[in-house]
Amino acid sequence: MATPFVARQSAGMSVQLRQSHGWLNGTLDAGSIEEARQLYEPGNKFSWPRILPDREHAFVDRHGSVLANPELRVRMEDIRATEAAKPSELSLLFVRWGGAHRIGEDSGEAQHVAVTDSPPWGLYGAPPSDWYMDAVVTFGLMTHPDLCGAARNCEVVSLFLGSDADLRSVAVEATQIAALLPGRRAASFWMLWGADFGSDWASNRYPGYVNRRGLFAGQRALEATGRVKSAFPHPADLWEFITSKVWMASLAAQPETMRLPACVMSSREAILKNPRDAARSAMQQIEALRQQYVYRGTWPEGAATVNRRGLTKGVVKIGWSWEAKFVWFWTGEIQLAEYLLAMVKLPGCTSDYCLVQEWVDFDFELRLFFLPRRDWTPGTPLTPTHYEYTAWVNDKGEDAPGRFLKPTAEDALARFAGDELALASAHTQAIEASQPLIAELLKKHDQPVPFIRMDWMVKRRGAATAQVVFGEYCEVGADCLKWEAGPPKLWRAVLDSLV
Repeated sequence: MATPFVARQSAGMSVQLRQSHGWLNGTLDAGSIEEARQLYEPGNKFSWPRILPDREHAFVDRHGSVLANPELRVRMEDIRATEAAKPSELSLLFVRWGGAHRIGEDSGEAQHVAVTDSPPWGLYGAPPSDWYMDAVVTFGLMTHPDLCGAARNCEVVSLFLGSDADLRSVAVEATQIAALLPGRRAASFWMLWGADFGSDWASNRYPGYVNRRGLFAGQRALEATGRVKSAFPHPADLWEFITSKVWMASLAAQPETMRLPACVMSSREAILKNPRDAARSAMQQIEALRQQYVYRGTWPEGAATVNRRGLTKGVVKIGWSWEAKFVWFWTGEIQLAEYLLAMVKLPGCTSDYCLVQEWVDFDFELRLFFLPRRDWTPGTPLTPTHYEYTAWVNDKGEDAPGRFLKPTAEDALARFAGDELALASAHTQAIEASQPLIAELLKKHDQPVPFIRMDWMVKRRGAATAQVVFGEYCEVGADCLKWEAGPPKLWRAVLDSLV
């Protein structure tokens, strides 16, 4: 049976908002509220009052198809007299996938597109899935004392995007969309993955992925109304900064503080003009950066043993790639040139650049989860709330990351040959080196992030000695791995930022 939503749309709009939570006008089928209360038995749904929604409400499914008005059997605590009505404290807008297939519907589980052998995203699924959003509402919004609370003065509406035209319409109709959110506060949650490819709305191959240009255009237009705050995952400028991966190259020029591998950008134009020249230029620039690292003592032996006598091996990738998709390993100038050209010629790829990095040796990844307190003062050192270990195993000899693993603390220590001091050093170095990287985020948005995951590649280099190299910023909504308490904590942090 299709889940009913209440349609919300202004004249002339091509997109439609669909309300799933919040107060509706209606009348009791019979009797008064007092009489209904006397007959009410919480455990007996047939005793719940029957409500007739006002005719102004049109019920639709997730695709906008009109449904017959449902019979609403409602708990007494979900009924209030019209005269007791108050304006909503918050209108929460989910901008979400409305393609032909729901995320995970074929597997029955909420998980990212299967580009690795990694298991599903855990208890709550991935952000674009219906059940992740349901959990945000049930365990986040509805329990928040300031935004919903016992009075439940909040509402949830969804904007399902099901075509390129829908995506374009968000920017065009942003003012009308904002006007349909009457809460005292209004916030948008963008439950999609931006990509440098066209959106596939019809198949189940890449559900949840939309073209990032249209995505950010719509988000910025909604922000520009001054009415709707981007709450999840981040405001557009910061979200684009994190997911573009341009920072991998721009921050690599600061080796003493940023701890990034040597990385440069190779433009699409240069690659198409002459891939061999583009590869040679990228390698020369990387080698120059590597020499800075060596001479300034960041990694005296270099980030990878294989490149100790000169650059021969590295990684090429594009921005807006998820779960290690479109991350390829190269050896030598000829193979780098081949991979650069193949990357920009991927079917449907619109990327303006490729990122070329030196190779980094690591035993596993240390992933730090930061949730700044609401009273945190920027510049004050932050301690991670939680950490996890992950690893990649390439047992097929492919030029790609391979299988994804989630080692235990015992497994991680074993990978460090039981060297507890080296592992402790890796943690200490990663936390210390995270501070200037967190400060960089404030240059894109002046409010602290409610949540950020930072991934570090760590390698034991000798007794009590560890090498630590920064790998990735991960935005709000990033996989919390084995940390089941993580998603509710980050939802609360995001909602707190709206108060």
